[in-house]
Amino acid sequence: MLSQSINQDSEIFRWLAAVTYTMVSALTIRLIVMPLGLMATVPLWIRIVICALSIGVMVSKPTKRLVPALLTGTLLMVGYGVIH
Repeated sequence: MLSQSINQDSEIFRWLAAVTYTMVSALTIRLIVMPLGLMATVPLWIRIVICALSIGVMVSKPTKRLVPALLTGTLLMVGYGVIH
């Protein structure tokens, strides 16, 4: 009932969406560039290549490629761990 009176296109919701996307992007970049734990043992260039390949899979057909992109990144990272 109250939700009908909320305008989702208002300035506050656009600002909130922008802040949210910025925080998620910053966290993602931080996890790639300055990881903790086992991921810190993987060289930076390999992490960046794996991220680029995953993004490439997702961009190839964005509506149906989120799961394959996540699987690509996960399997490549696990494969690197098994090899080394």
